[in-house]
Amino acid sequence: MGGALPKAITVFEVRENISSKDVYDKLKGFSLARGSLEAFGRKFTLGVRVVELEGGESEVSGVYEEVTPHSLSLDSESVKLPRYIRINFHFTWLRQGIFLLVASGKRNGMRVSSTFSQALFERPDGIMPVYLPPQRLRELYMVDAEPRQVIFTGLREVAGVDTVVLYGKALSQSTLLKRYMQVGQEKYVVFKTEKGLLGASVGGLILAFSKLDEDEFRQFVIEKVIPRVEPLPV
Repeated sequence: MGGALPKAITVFEVRENISSKDVYDKLKGFSLARGSLEAFGRKFTLGVRVVELEGGESEVSGVYEEVTPHSLSLDSESVKLPRYIRINFHFTWLRQGIFLLVASGKRNGMRVSSTFSQALFERPDGIMPVYLPPQRLRELYMVDAEPRQVIFTGLREVAGVDTVVLYGKALSQSTLLKRYMQVGQEKYVVFKTEKGLLGASVGGLILAFSKLDEDEFRQFVIEKVIPRVEPLPV
């Protein structure tokens, strides 16, 4: 699992009913100014904007761009420079509900989802993280897949520590895996499928360690992960 950084998708659930047309209309040309910053003799506008927006009957996709100030220490002095992030996103309307897939890790995913929640519903909890229960996470690495790494929690009574990590190519044959599956709860798993090497967490973060193109990776999440998610427990 070394080498290039894996691709990431963080899954969110849209809690309010809204049409793809309304999402498209509200995000088309969306921008949010948050001041400005001077650096290198230039003035940079800080804030967020949505670009490359595309819409269909059951999907809306585009790119979230944000410029934020970033402090850098140079010769014992702190210098503020603009930091530019660009993140692909994809809203999809499915039988299970409406979901937002953000092509980034959890931290940036939360930035995107909270910004869109305010833009679409004028409140912070209109779009929320999903929950992938341990028993459904188990299905990902045990059904048509081979486990490569499993992180269990809740094992203090049987293992002496709360968290245990198991890994290896022959993990599916491990007696420890079978034992911990009976008493522990999966928190994060890495598994091999016909698509390649993938990872998933209970918090809805999905990773692709193998070379998958963006559409193929997103389709895996839509077909294999989203049917297993639940609303975040209160």
